Amino acid sequence: MSDKVYQLLDWDTAFFGYKVARILDPYMTDERLRIILDELRAQAVKVVYWNSASTNAISSDIIVQYDGLLADEKTTYVGNLQNTPEMIGRPARIVSYLHHAPNQQLTSLAFQSGEFSRFKNDKHFTHREFERLYTEWLNKSLTGQIADEVLVCVTDEVEAGMLTLRIKNERADIGIFAVDQHFRGKKIGTSLFRSAIAKAQEWNCSHIQVVTQKKNQVACRFYEHIGLIVESVQNVYHFWL
Repeated sequence: MSDKVYQLLDWDTAFFGYKVARILDPYMTDERLRIILDELRAQAVKVVYWNSASTNAISSDIIVQYDGLLADEKTTYVGNLQNTPEMIGRPARIVSYLHHAPNQQLTSLAFQSGEFSRFKNDKHFTHREFERLYTEWLNKSLTGQIADEVLVCVTDEVEAGMLTLRIKNERADIGIFAVDQHFRGKKIGTSLFRSAIAKAQEWNCSHIQVVTQKKNQVACRFYEHIGLIVESVQNVYHFWL
């Protein structure tokens, strides 16, 4: 089988402690998918990710045979920075936390950002993979390894919200984005997003983008309310071999 059909994920394998792979082609027939999954099973791969085109239906038999799960409907929103609507909200104290040390509250925000994460909601993950992964993402964001900016809203001396941002393919790409559950309804998300737009414009990016889960309806409504549009939806499957 061509190495372009699937990829063994070295980082995920080392981090989780078991072999992880990803199928690269978003379009698969049932027969072809079975061949690939059987080959990966023979290589002792434990879990396979597949970002499938939303129009590519697969049979329930495959789901049963390979312990599959539709783990996420990965939804990408995008906004043109030349045509962003004015976002009204109360002034908030937004500060840069790039190179700031992690703490318990920032870790809590990172975990809250992943409330609908496939790593949290797939019950096959039984070794705190979600917590370990989001802690790693937070730490690497704060150190600048996977983020170019970390914006935090500080309210009453508490880190009430956080948004991480990086330049990706000439776009400003949002990573972790959360408002603490005790501070919601105060337009903190709007203030953080407004600051993200300002930073993206400072970087001369043409667009801003964010990926969320379709079932996270609160986030989807927020992005649509501020004028972002859905660019793509992918069905993300996990197969446990």
